[in-house]
Amino acid sequence: IMITGSADFTADAVTKMKPHAAPGAYWSSFQNGIPEDVIVPMVGRENVIPVVCFAGGRTPEVGTVVTHDGFFVIGEMDGSITPRLKELEQILSCAKRVELSTDIVSARWEKLCMAVGMPARNSSGLETYEDRNLQICIARCATEYYHLAQACGANPRQAIGIPFSEWPRYVNGCKTPEEEKSLIERCSSVFAPSK
Repeated sequence: IMITGSADFTADAVTKMKPHAAPGAYWSSFQNGIPEDVIVPMVGRENVIPVVCFAGGRTPEVGTVVTHDGFFVIGEMDGSITPRLKELEQILSCAKRVELSTDIVSARWEKLCMAVGMPARNSSGLETYEDRNLQICIARCATEYYHLAQACGANPRQAIGIPFSEWPRYVNGCKTPEEEKSLIERCSSVFAPSK
């Protein structure tokens, strides 16, 4: 069962759908809030396949939707690769690229860390990573998120397309115009429109 509505209404959706679910049905949510924590107590841990959605878009004007090349990360809560996980991979790959994860908790942290970069997008959806103060803020937040994730036992790889090992060098700002240009391009590429 794929839950695609607003994360705020996940509990209500599960409550209404649960009586109609087949025995052994598995549940996945595709929301930025990553609400497995809401779903698990309602349907049981064994019936949930976490999905971390790195796909999205925006509506710059009425009747126009712009999406970016994104992907899904899916994984079992215990890190195993199961037949149902492979089945979900096959279904989702019809829409976007899919990565199977043996560490879905770290993938969740990567998604949460990506939120660090979202304030750098203005209301028109254009990138504003050119602002030096935002670059420093994002670098400091990404570095802090990484340390917090590690303290929680997770080991995320990157935030906003840049490996965590590289973020500390940006906490005091870019050293050269070339370094700044590279940072802007790398961050912006995460949200590049689909062709």
